[in-house]
Amino acid sequence: MGNYAKTRIAINDWRELTALAIFEVSQIENPSIEQISDYEIYRSLVPDLIKKFNGKYLIRGGNAQSLEGVLPAARWHVIEFESVDAVNKFWQSDEYQRIKGLRVGVVSVRAVIVSG
Repeated sequence: MGNYAKTRIAINDWRELTALAIFEVSQIENPSIEQISDYEIYRSLVPDLIKKFNGKYLIRGGNAQSLEGVLPAARWHVIEFESVDAVNKFWQSDEYQRIKGLRVGVVSVRAVIVSG
């Protein structure tokens, strides 16, 4: 097999692997000091629930440094899931909706699904 064919196979393998990567990315602003205990409870409950939905933290908290522009958030989370459907099942699950109430109004969150 020539180098061109090997390279083509490697590129196709890479495309298949990257096409399967789905990430939930969250930017989290600092919690309100008055309600920090609610957020701490939320933070303690979420990891097991993410595992239940086959998610895996790649970054949790993260000390971000801005390369360009204003750093928009104090904390970052990147969670890998098997599919967009898996992210949505986690995000919309009754279990998550119950504990999500512990962080609503305590921290500001922007969350997106990114594939790549």
